[in-house]
Amino acid sequence: MKKFSAKHIVILMLTVVLFSFLLAGCNNYNVKIENHNWNFTIIQNIDENGQITHCSQELKDLYENAKICDISCLIENGAITISDNTENKIMVFSYDLQSYIPGKSAIYNLESENKNSAIASVGITEYKDGKNEYTLIVTVNEKIYYFKETII
Repeated sequence: MKKFSAKHIVILMLTVVLFSFLLAGCNNYNVKIENHNWNFTIIQNIDENGQITHCSQELKDLYENAKICDISCLIENGAITISDNTENKIMVFSYDLQSYIPGKSAIYNLESENKNSAIASVGITEYKDGKNEYTLIVTVNEKIYYFKETII
């Protein structure tokens, strides 16, 4: 029976560790803004209190003081459209990718037709129970809009 030298064992261990890191870094997460079905969750104020002012019907029990609203987010043809279907308000922005880390996050600069700017980010939210979801965060004026999509 052939014996392995310490050198062979170290090389084998380093190979296993390197392969593990490569596998951990490889995922099929689409963290770009396109090709998602974004579901509204909450709107949060940008101030010292960070109050949740609006929420989806699904989250009404968590945010008792928040106004329940129906907000949609559509991404198509290079534009992001956020529609407040409760108050009949629409915001439309073009977007430009500023930073991208494959499988981790993407950051976009947004600009409306009247040159108002905003920022959007897409990433993965990992929960303690092992579930993950895509998260889109759009910061407009003094509000932060949160959207999610479940990863199956």
